[in-house]
Amino acid sequence: FGPGRTIGLLADRSASVTGVDVSAQMLRQATRRNANLIDTQRVSLTLNDGTRLPIEGDSADAVLSVHNIYFWPDPKTTTNEIARVLRPGRSRPRR
Repeated sequence: FGPGRTIGLLADRSASVTGVDVSAQMLRQATRRNANLIDTQRVSLTLNDGTRLPIEGDSADAVLSVHNIYFWPDPKTTTNEIARVLRPGRSRPRR
C-alpha cells in the first residue's frame, strides 16, 4: 500500500480494504493518512512480507499490487497466496 494514498480510494469503492506492506515506514505513513478509515474498521493495514497473507482463503474480491514484486522474498509463494485468498470465480494470477 506504500504511503496509503490509494487505500482511501479503494475504501470508497468497497466494503473493506486489507493492506499488506513489507515496510514499517510505509505502514506508519499509511496509518496516519488513513486513521479515520482504520478507526471505522473499513481499512486494516498489516506489516507482512506476503508469504502468508493475513486474509482468509477464498475471501477477497480483488488484489492490487503495484511496483512491489521486487520486495517479495519469495514471489512464487506470494503469487500462490494471492490465488489462495481470491474468491472462486475471480481471476487468478498467471503463473
